[in-house]
Amino acid sequence: MKVNILILPFYPEFLLNKTGREMEEKFYCKYCGSETKRVYLPVDSDWGVEYLYVCLNDECGYFQRGWDWMWNNYHVHASYRFMVNPFTGYQGPYPVTKENDIKNAYVAK
Repeated sequence: MKVNILILPFYPEFLLNKTGREMEEKFYCKYCGSETKRVYLPVDSDWGVEYLYVCLNDECGYFQRGWDWMWNNYHVHASYRFMVNPFTGYQGPYPVTKENDIKNAYVAK
């Protein structure tokens, strides 16, 4: 007998709190402590998700140090911002080539 199993993805933003309202996701940058912002990704991105949470603080040391690190190690004008994938829990760098990269993809709630 063949059994089909349907595995649905786990999307934490659909969890409800005790009042029946959606719980608000909040993630913070582990380098500067700023609240990360939900950034929507292009449909054809390789991330495989609709959005990520990204630190958009231009004063963040991780972001600022990234310019020199990328130049010294790869000889490219780029940096990275701290990001969290809320669907998988992965935390890591989000690459940027300009200070205002991805800021136009931020959507305030």
